[in-house]
Amino acid sequence: RQDYATLSRRGTFREWTREVRLREYVKRALKATAAVALIILAGGAVYSVAEGRQFAESCYTALAIATTIGVSDELEPSSAAGRCFTVFYSLSTFVALPLLLNVAANGV
Repeated sequence: RQDYATLSRRGTFREWTREVRLREYVKRALKATAAVALIILAGGAVYSVAEGRQFAESCYTALAIATTIGVSDELEPSSAAGRCFTVFYSLSTFVALPLLLNVAANGV
């Protein structure tokens, strides 16, 4: 009932549905952005513990690996645990990030 009252103030049904779709798109985009941020922060936390680096530097390393930019010699994982995690992390983000972007863009 409240939606119909709001509808009469906003204009046509077409305008109302366009606004609803835009809200849903923004919600999906925010959820996908939060998921990507969580993936990067989780990777940064693991690299920070495994490599003994500062958290910000570890997040930069995680971002470079997740986006397949690559890391310089100074930032590449040097411990065995860091290297094993890099294999898992790079393969999982190679699959997860495009899926999240697809969800944000298409809602699929």
